[in-house]
Amino acid sequence: MNARHHRGRVPTGSWRRIGFGLVTVMALAGVLPAHADWTLINSGTSLDLYGVDAVDATTAYVVGERGTILKTTDGGASWTKLRSGLRANLIRVQFLDASNGWVLGGGLHRTRDGGASWQTLALPASDGISGMYFVNTGLGFLTSRGTVFKTTDGGLTWSSVRVGDFDIMGLQFDAAGMIGYAGGTDWGSGYVYKTVDGGNTWTQQLWLGGGMVTGLHFPVDAGIGYFTNVTTEGAEPGVYKTVDGGVTWTRTGAGPASDGPVLVRFTSTEAGVALGYRGTIFHTTDGGASWTEGWLGRDATPTGFDFGDAATGYLVGRDGLLARTVDGGTPSIRATFLHPVGAGSVNGFSEYTGCYAPYDCVNDQPANAPAGAPLAPDWRNYVADSAGNRILFALGDGLIPAAHRVVGLRVYLAPTQWNGPMASLGYQRLGIDAAPVDSPAFWVANYWIVGWSGWSWSGLNWTPADVDALEIGVKSVAGERLEAGQVFVKIYYEPVP
Repeated sequence: MNARHHRGRVPTGSWRRIGFGLVTVMALAGVLPAHADWTLINSGTSLDLYGVDAVDATTAYVVGERGTILKTTDGGASWTKLRSGLRANLIRVQFLDASNGWVLGGGLHRTRDGGASWQTLALPASDGISGMYFVNTGLGFLTSRGTVFKTTDGGLTWSSVRVGDFDIMGLQFDAAGMIGYAGGTDWGSGYVYKTVDGGNTWTQQLWLGGGMVTGLHFPVDAGIGYFTNVTTEGAEPGVYKTVDGGVTWTRTGAGPASDGPVLVRFTSTEAGVALGYRGTIFHTTDGGASWTEGWLGRDATPTGFDFGDAATGYLVGRDGLLARTVDGGTPSIRATFLHPVGAGSVNGFSEYTGCYAPYDCVNDQPANAPAGAPLAPDWRNYVADSAGNRILFALGDGLIPAAHRVVGLRVYLAPTQWNGPMASLGYQRLGIDAAPVDSPAFWVANYWIVGWSGWSWSGLNWTPADVDALEIGVKSVAGERLEAGQVFVKIYYEPVP
């Protein structure tokens, strides 16, 4: 991710932000059809993209695998691939303006003319440099594990200070380069450190036991900031916020553990976007008090994103993923997140016992279920027995509002401490699908692995009635049995065009 933040162009901002020979070899124009207000763009490459820096509403840079550098000067409508001569994987990019910028990867590379020419500077350490933040053309910082390096001459010479024994995953300073924050993680614990003397000394502000500090971001000043925690091991996942310069942090309501969020950016003290696993998008307009959840329309996890102004933003990811928003990141695809929460729940499974017979077990809603259909097991008990019998669970009726269509479906299996079997997931719309549609078999994550197991079906065009007839299947393929309490379902829907 780009470990930096918005420049003074953000209203009232005194707080700064971060994240080759210019030869136009191809214009990467054209946007791909998408279901969300984050529009998928043809990046012209299938290589992994790792970082993006939006200078303003029109100019942005993207970097990635094998020296890839892309540039737009028309707000993302078209992209030019720059011939930099670099071959290393480029992991960070930061521009102070349209001319002055740096790229990190296989060395530190600087341009003063918007990429027309580049100077390669020696790194202060032989390996492990992974973060970058420049305050101005002279003052800048690099990070490795637990160490912050500082330059006052544009990268010609460096000094260093030890911050702590953790991987620094976010770094940011104010416009004067005096107040700064470093956030990161080490073996299941998250940390936030603060400096008030330009990085010469650092004080620990937060220890997040059983958590991770990623996506550190202060949008306007040094008082209000955010970070993301994605682990399910101890601290509750979500977006955390401070309003007192990092003295205290509280969790906002962004998202279930299954999809992150992993990155966060705010364009003001109130408006912001968090991105999660598998293309999940969270959007807030009240400083994180509430979040709208949506979907990119592609099951991909972004590696970085940035905003050029309050409306224009970009995200990048693996396999050439590139997307743009021009409305501040509001998703048009919304999500309904379901979980077995007990009998009679509209947004969950019904709670019964039994059904360990050697055949598919069905528990549909009363309006759909044939008389005498087998019942699903209690949601606290094991499902998908070791013989590999599929068990189907019903969802509630009336989940999707009228004049909307379903475009995606995802079924998750939450990790438990010891449970790590192989399973497959499936769905069936009774009276519509002749047989369950199963996913490939996969190994289920256990408690000690961050992230959830699951499978997505996209490109759907279902009506609300299709969802009323929908049943979710779980099948054990090998290893331990699964628990019904591990099963979660997310349905993605949007207004009918």
